[in-house]
Amino acid sequence: MRAYILFSALMVYFQTESVMICDVCDCEHKNEPPTVGVVVNCSFHERVLEVDPILPDASITLDLSRSNLTNIQQTRTFQSKTLVELLLNRNFLKEINLELFQLPELKILDLSENEIQQLNPNSFKGFTKLEYLNLANNKFTAMSQLNFNSLVNLREIILDNNNLGDDIETRSLFDAQGYGLPLNIQSVSISGVNLNNLNLEYFKPVDKTLRKLIISNNNLNIIVSLPQSLEYLDYSNNPIKKIRLGDIPLLESLVYLKELKLNNLDIEEVPKNVFSTLMLTNLELKYNKNLKEFSNLTFGRQLLSDTYDFYLENLTLKGSNLSTLDKGLSVLFVKVKRLDLQQNPWVCDCRLAWLRKLPIVPDLIDDLRCRSPPYLYNKRIFDLNEKDFVCLKSWWNESHVGVTIGLVFYTLLVFITFTWIYIFIYRPAPKVNRQEYSQL
Repeated sequence: MRAYILFSALMVYFQTESVMICDVCDCEHKNEPPTVGVVVNCSFHERVLEVDPILPDASITLDLSRSNLTNIQQTRTFQSKTLVELLLNRNFLKEINLELFQLPELKILDLSENEIQQLNPNSFKGFTKLEYLNLANNKFTAMSQLNFNSLVNLREIILDNNNLGDDIETRSLFDAQGYGLPLNIQSVSISGVNLNNLNLEYFKPVDKTLRKLIISNNNLNIIVSLPQSLEYLDYSNNPIKKIRLGDIPLLESLVYLKELKLNNLDIEEVPKNVFSTLMLTNLELKYNKNLKEFSNLTFGRQLLSDTYDFYLENLTLKGSNLSTLDKGLSVLFVKVKRLDLQQNPWVCDCRLAWLRKLPIVPDLIDDLRCRSPPYLYNKRIFDLNEKDFVCLKSWWNESHVGVTIGLVFYTLLVFITFTWIYIFIYRPAPKVNRQEYSQL
């Protein structure tokens, strides 16, 4: 209550006096390149715009996040010839008129986690230098008529978790009559926008320029043709059932791809050669609950004999349904810096003994545990000795089944043959009735 009275008193005072924003917010002078100027932090400062504060000269960042803003009126605060970054995220803005802003040098604008439903088609007309725009977690729909034609220097846009799926399917992100994203855009994120279907050639206009694509958390059951220039791809949380090489158009031509995320899919196997043409450094295949098989030839046969071209530094298979892995993978896995195999139902028998010899970092071994045999249930693999990994031999195992069946049939045949021979050779002569013979 005391703070509210003090703030009210300040407002009355500032109605007749110009106030610098650094009098009510935290300001920090940055003098080391590339950040040179004043960073103004007004985060959590409620009602700060009501005093119409003025930014200091050489301001480069203004943070108004989490300030309970519900609307923005014309104010001197958004008049700056030097401001580069404006953060308005995590507020309660339902609409915003960007035409009131006079920020010709603005490059970064964050409007995420508000309640914005639509923007004026000309909202971005004066922001020709804008490079980064975050509109995630708002309430945009197919009727919002978003268009970014004027943002000729835009390099990254985030549209996550807005109900835009139907609109994106029919209006191209890269067409002047659609969303109008510039064709030199480098990063697009459309995660959780309710996409159901995309034309296989949807991303062809940015085939040579797009570097990063996040298309996770949608309803796509196929992987469309992808820009050859991609370096980062996240296709997680889609109902994809197969990732065979032939089922992923152009995957084999993504020669620049370094990071790939295929988490929480419906796949049952990672087959041979599926990543053989890629030079990945980071691969995520976690929480694929149906995944039971990971081929030892996933990265191609050649790498098993010559690992020189194997660049993978981070690999996670965490939270899947794997019970064993082929020992042939050891020559590759030993080179991975961070290998996460936790939360799988591992069968700790002789086939998996090689696993405990891998150089897995300590923070990734706690949930690396046995599911079976029963006497090793929930034991940490790295707490076990090599002698604990035992394969119980049985006469009826696969290697002996054929031989056993053959011996049984052979023995049975010999028995039947000798039985018939005995019957025909040693069969006794029929008995003659002597009484009948004497009467003759």
